[in-house]
Amino acid sequence: MSSRSQPRTDESQGTSLRGQPIVVSPVPVVARISPLGYHDFASQFLRAARAVVLSDRPFSPVACFLVCQSIELSLKAFLLIHHVPKPELKSLGHDLVKLLSRAQSLDLGALVSPTAEQQREVQAANRYYKGNVLRYFEVTEAVTGYEHKPRLEVLLSVASALVETLGQPCLSAT
Repeated sequence: MSSRSQPRTDESQGTSLRGQPIVVSPVPVVARISPLGYHDFASQFLRAARAVVLSDRPFSPVACFLVCQSIELSLKAFLLIHHVPKPELKSLGHDLVKLLSRAQSLDLGALVSPTAEQQREVQAANRYYKGNVLRYFEVTEAVTGYEHKPRLEVLLSVASALVETLGQPCLSAT
């Protein structure tokens, strides 16, 4: 190609050297959110939760939040593997019970099946998690000792099972 067919540009001015404006036309891009990305974050939140759990405290809202975040991201990774659309994921929000129910409707049980006890603890945690009670200091809950608090060791077992089991399916879906 000769230099005449492709005018040189002066990018600092936004015009070609011939004085003609440079026009950039963006094209739409569709990006599929990766289940592997969600799984990676779920793994990191789980590691952080394990680091925060203190044996001398009966309950840590911070550890509970981190475990719940791991569970949420793992369930969303599973839903993404099954091509659940982003608007539906958004409508499920941070509601662990709804996310778990939706995942179970897509046969989560074929990979990992939370016990009745684990599901009860997810429900107990959801009471605090979906309302951001764990994220922001709530005086009433702190004073009453989080009366309906979940058992962290059970939540950790749920998050661990999800992270361990969903690693390969998330990798395969990428």
